[in-house]
Amino acid sequence: MLTLLWSVAATCADPVGTAGNPLPSAGAAPQSAVLPSIEILSAQTNLAGTCGGQAFNINTYINVDSQSSAEVRLSTPAFPTLEQFIDETGSNIGPFSGVYPTFNIQAFGGGLAPNTPIRITINTYTGHALGGSLTYSTSMQYNCTTGAILNLVAPAPGDPSPVPTLSDFGLAATALLLALAGMLAMRRRARAPRR
Repeated sequence: MLTLLWSVAATCADPVGTAGNPLPSAGAAPQSAVLPSIEILSAQTNLAGTCGGQAFNINTYINVDSQSSAEVRLSTPAFPTLEQFIDETGSNIGPFSGVYPTFNIQAFGGGLAPNTPIRITINTYTGHALGGSLTYSTSMQYNCTTGAILNLVAPAPGDPSPVPTLSDFGLAATALLLALAGMLAMRRRARAPRR
């Protein structure tokens, strides 16, 4: 526990989010029409080996003015708030619209078991210090050992929720159970005496 607190305290001076990172050139990417917005992109190269809690960068598409801010949260199934910070994106780089591959996630203490799923959530607001209204929310869950992305969601607030569906295995298992139940019902009907 002391190690966790020490590592968090030792890294508080590290720049987070867009602070201290050079402004990249704007480039082509999935562009959100929502202003302001920070979208986590599917192409990520720095996620593997982050179970130890060191700082790392994620690849984002940022579309902000000079007033925008963002709430960044890291969580796991066991720790609902592993790390949380506010990024004054508009003050740091705004106005800006383009790929931003160096969005820094600060160190969080580590000590996670291998293959722990970590979720990064970024909520973008219209004003400084999370003022104004929430305009965009993006979330990514990944395996901290392999870096494999398990889930990536980037809907704008107000968009309809995705309809839950079964996986291919779940769908096949459901079809098999329904077929089995139908066969049993037909056998019972065939065995019943006719009057």
